[in-house]
Amino acid sequence: MGLGQAIRVQALLKGKPLADARVSFIPRGETLSEEFDERYERKTDGEGRASFTPTSGNYYLVVVHHVAPDEKGPDYVETHYSATLAVLVAGDLPVLRGVSRGNRWSSRRRPSTHRPTDRTPRRAGPCTG
Repeated sequence: MGLGQAIRVQALLKGKPLADARVSFIPRGETLSEEFDERYERKTDGEGRASFTPTSGNYYLVVVHHVAPDEKGPDYVETHYSATLAVLVAGDLPVLRGVSRGNRWSSRRRPSTHRPTDRTPRRAGPCTG
């Protein structure tokens, strides 16, 4: 994602478009106002869609907020829903071009020395032995 490209989202609740939900597009380091912040917040349309065009490269946290006052129970008076998404918008951010060969942390995985046999139960996850 780059500068000038809109971040577009669609909010669905129980498989249906969520109209009039508040969507926050929060740049890292920014604090939004207590009320609706027109700089970084939008409302979804009838199809649950909202968009925001960033003006600077940064990490953006996209949060959809929804309150359902009709969904209540014996111990609560309403239900709050939220969904989050982190987006990196490239622009004036530095780009990292790989890792030093001298660094002991690398993207290559060591091959596992554990070989399952018929008597060894197979496990999900990495083998340690």
